Parts: sequence; C-alpha cells; structure tokens
Amino acid sequence: MAGLCEGGNEPSGSLKAICNFEMATACETRTKQRAVIEFLFAERETIANIHRRLQHVYGDQAVDRVLPVIGLAECQ
Repeated sequence: MAGLCEGGNEPSGSLKAICNFEMATACETRTKQRAVIEFLFAERETIANIHRRLQHVYGDQAVDRVLPVIGLAECQ
C-alpha cells in the first residue's frame, strides 16, 4: 500500500480513505519519534545514538534529522 497515494492524480472513494489513513499514520509516527527524541536527549543520549535507535525501531520511517526536533539552541 505504501506509495499508493503518491503521484499527480487525486484519489477518490475508498482509495482516498486509505490515503488519509496513511497520512495520519505518518503524522503519528513522527509525533511518537519526536517524543522519543526529546526524552533521550534529556537523558543525555548522543544525537548519533538517538538516530541509530530510531532507525532500528522505525526503519525507513525514521526521521532524517534529529537536530531540528530538539532545537539548535539546546545544543549550545
């Protein structure tokens, strides 16, 4: 089903419902990862290790960058 909603054509009917579900799931995944990142950063986990752990758990759906989530000001 992944990638089913990509492309130039607007889906309709049940396909549109599937696409909305996929998008909600992606948003939920990012929200969960943000919480994990904030927690591990507060625990003084390294950025590289946080990213490695996210990739292990979330695979291809892991966020690409950890720094924007925790904020650059906190890293100084």
